Amino acid sequence: VSEAETPVTPPKPTVKDEIWIANRVFELLNEERKAAGVHTREMLTGLNRIAGLRSEQLVTQFSHMYKDENGRSWIGADFAATKYKYGEYFDWNEAGCPELADQNYYTYSGAENCCGGGGCTNEEIAQSIINSFKKSPGHWASLMSEDLYYDGIGVTFGVNPEYPEVECWCSVNSSAENYG
Repeated sequence: VSEAETPVTPPKPTVKDEIWIANRVFELLNEERKAAGVHTREMLTGLNRIAGLRSEQLVTQFSHMYKDENGRSWIGADFAATKYKYGEYFDWNEAGCPELADQNYYTYSGAENCCGGGGCTNEEIAQSIINSFKKSPGHWASLMSEDLYYDGIGVTFGVNPEYPEVECWCSVNSSAENYG
């Protein structure tokens, strides 16, 4: 085998690549918003944590629902918000249901948009994520909504056997409220 015929193995993606892609997806979304005459959004650290955890969960559970290690089903973003104590605290005692007090949780009033992407370069992956969202009218409308002002974006590389063509997973979590 000559040197010209030797296949080149691309380097394994790193956390640095995931962060670069997440930031690029944010830039591309704001460019699309600007082009559509919609206000741009601000990225929040707290929402980034939620989106990061959600993108990790998507590798094994591609759903807006998430089943934790105890088998309890959650809205995925509420699970992440509770883990990071982000958003509004829901107390079952105050709701008149003290028997559910061990299930108090945090929630934020916002939107979650999830998809997979792929490509040879970080730029191609970011573009494929945007294109995936554009192909879904509901996701795209949510991402262009004028009712939300803040985003968090998480990207995680990983293989989900149900979706072998997908190399990386993205969650965009958006909110009208700034919880930090």
